[in-house]
Amino acid sequence: MQLYYGAIIPLLDGTYFVEVIPYGGTSPYKFRRSTPPTGFTDWSSSNGFLGVPAGDYLFEVEDANGCTGQLPLTLSPLSPNPIDKQDDTAEGTDLIVLENRGSATTAVSTKKWSVSLFPNPNVGNFSVDLLQPATAEMAFGITELNGRLLLEKQIEAGSQIQSVNAETLPAGIYFLQVLSHGRVVAVEKFVKQ
Repeated sequence: MQLYYGAIIPLLDGTYFVEVIPYGGTSPYKFRRSTPPTGFTDWSSSNGFLGVPAGDYLFEVEDANGCTGQLPLTLSPLSPNPIDKQDDTAEGTDLIVLENRGSATTAVSTKKWSVSLFPNPNVGNFSVDLLQPATAEMAFGITELNGRLLLEKQIEAGSQIQSVNAETLPAGIYFLQVLSHGRVVAVEKFVKQ
């Protein structure tokens, strides 16, 4: 049995959603992941893992016949962690984030952008529609699936449609981050052929 990652998505709280896809074997499948420094989660019928923090992991799948497959993954800390800096000046729709700090839970109002990326898949040159004009403090970041930042580019202020050149990257799956004041306000997955 072979295992693949269906999705690795950075989340606003600085953790990841990880989806594991088995190929071969006999269904039904059971899924689990390591919990550093030792141990594993309980077996689950779900192949999606929500709220996985940065770290080194081993994902395991067991099929109906007891055959297992393993897939290692290193998740880098998001750079920057989307919750570390709050930006109330960015344009967009309101997003309420609850932060639990000891005995107090605080509601923090922040802004979330929506973006559209096209064409997707692409050969390294693509356009991004921010759905509203960009501001001067905005930038794009392109990360690998593990969150490592590969490229960063300043966004042209005042323009809604932006051009991005990522031709130097090898073929693969990447995340385009939209940053405002150094904080991630939107993420879009794309495939470079």
